[in-house]
Amino acid sequence: MAPAVTAAPSVQPEPYPDPPACGIWGCTTEAPVLPVAYPDPQPFPDVPAGGWTIENPPPATEPLYWADFDRDGAVNWADNCVLVPNADQSPAVRPEGAPVPVNPSSHRLATEWKDANPGAMYRTSDELGAACSNYNDNWRRTVMAFRVSSNDRKRQIFEFLGRGGPLFGEDTLTLAVPTCSRLDIIGNILEWGFRLPEGLITEPLKRILTPLLTDPFSCSTGVLARLGEELGQMVWAGKHLYTPTNEGGAITNRFFAPVTEVGVFDPLIKMMPWLFPGGTGQTVQGRVRTDARSPWDGRQATAIDWRQVSDTGIGLPGSRWTITDGRATDLLDAFVRLGQVAGPGLEGQILRALPLALGEVWRSIPILAQLDVNYLIYDSCRALQEGFTACTAEIALRRINDGETRWYQEGWMPFVTIDPNMLNQTAWEATHFNEIMPEFYNLPPNNGVDN
Repeated sequence: MAPAVTAAPSVQPEPYPDPPACGIWGCTTEAPVLPVAYPDPQPFPDVPAGGWTIENPPPATEPLYWADFDRDGAVNWADNCVLVPNADQSPAVRPEGAPVPVNPSSHRLATEWKDANPGAMYRTSDELGAACSNYNDNWRRTVMAFRVSSNDRKRQIFEFLGRGGPLFGEDTLTLAVPTCSRLDIIGNILEWGFRLPEGLITEPLKRILTPLLTDPFSCSTGVLARLGEELGQMVWAGKHLYTPTNEGGAITNRFFAPVTEVGVFDPLIKMMPWLFPGGTGQTVQGRVRTDARSPWDGRQATAIDWRQVSDTGIGLPGSRWTITDGRATDLLDAFVRLGQVAGPGLEGQILRALPLALGEVWRSIPILAQLDVNYLIYDSCRALQEGFTACTAEIALRRINDGETRWYQEGWMPFVTIDPNMLNQTAWEATHFNEIMPEFYNLPPNNGVDN
């Protein structure tokens, strides 16, 4: 099925970073500094000319290379579909005259990066197998295999990759699904906020609540969790990336794509430059950078950085509202802040008149005011195969009252660039029911609070 939604015009000119600024999470000249102890990265093994082969395989110092995620008999480093079972290892075949995957810019970055990193576990389109090929719809299986994996398995996949991988191209739309990590992490965040020992409430609840109550909410395969993810995608459908080189670039969000990407609403969007500074349905601009490290293994990752760079946040230069590196109570005053940047027009007057200053109410109650935090919303990404990148959704918190800090990996945002159309993905899932189930990928049901 051909994509019905095409990439919106590029932001012109591309957002340029403001002068460097330093804050709670470090300076904007480098990746955010998270409040967590980073392990020393293990050096990658030397790669023989031409890459790893059966005769000259990678060493056992990389145990995840020798694991078999999909249990098809082919170890990960040699498997042409790492997450999709294909014991025969039949290669992908590019049909004669078929266009390059994603777009020429993205494909060029992928091949250039892999040529420079021949030992990387990332696969270009021509390195994939037929069972997960980018030349048919089988690449969607890789997406689903990742989604229905447990949180621990997702982390193993992320660590297996070990590098950020290539970037996305000069003008590339992505489809993403906001995916939870584990139910108990939400409880842990609340426990920390209320100054309770981590697990004081969540651990007894895990012992008391029955699978009948918890399984529908399981992050990997729970029916209600999946419904929440699909509804979340309608609000937060993905990203629009402007990364013409593998060194980094700009990024915007696809908010409310079913509305903002329908042409009939273009005049309305252009009437609100304070909300849509790029003149398109994508808004809130940040930076893509390659100098980040993962708190899990200390190795390199691609960061999505939403701190104070040009047009980060909503509003035009001179009257911007940053959406991160701020206070939680400020975020709850969203409509008030929108009214401030909207200007004197009718929409600004309406927003300012709405009685929705929830953050002001929070700060006015002393016991709640002590729970206010500074926060950082952050994504750390590693590419698995051309057109698919696994991104963590992370949050760093600093209690304003006592300065204590914490870091949580509270979700995932897998990026898909082969076909960014939400309707096409939904139609595929509806007609490939067995392929959205963990059993298809030799995975257990992954039910329960810890999944």
